Amino acid sequence: QPTSKSLASLPPATPTDTVVRTESASRQTRVEPVLSYTGVIIDTRGLSLNRSMSPVIRRIDGSKLWTGGDADPDYVIGEGIVVYAFTMDSALQELRAGKRPLMLKAAAKHDTPFSSDPLLSEEDAEQLTKYGQRDGFLKEYHVVFVVDR
Repeated sequence: QPTSKSLASLPPATPTDTVVRTESASRQTRVEPVLSYTGVIIDTRGLSLNRSMSPVIRRIDGSKLWTGGDADPDYVIGEGIVVYAFTMDSALQELRAGKRPLMLKAAAKHDTPFSSDPLLSEEDAEQLTKYGQRDGFLKEYHVVFVVDR
């Protein structure tokens, strides 16, 4: 579940066709829409993260979480597997972030072989895995890194 800090700056979400059934105190079943994430914004400011054509999102232990390795080489060269922004406002304007991005804060950066890979806490790594699989934004390379100038 995203933190209240990350939800405070998000625009309203639109429900998907996916539903969750819950039971109220009277044991009646009601259907609630599940809200989809449209992309992910990872705030790496303060870490001096370097730009790269093929950054990897990693868990805090350094293991790979997402590589974008299945991207077409022409897409990597022309578009990049991630978009870089200098401010959160500009990141939120990026088309790849979409209208309701999952917002995470990198815990550190991985220095080998390059300083271009953000490390996520275990909690954030679990969120990215869960929602990335459910909503498919990682497969579409809807990834934005907010970096230092």
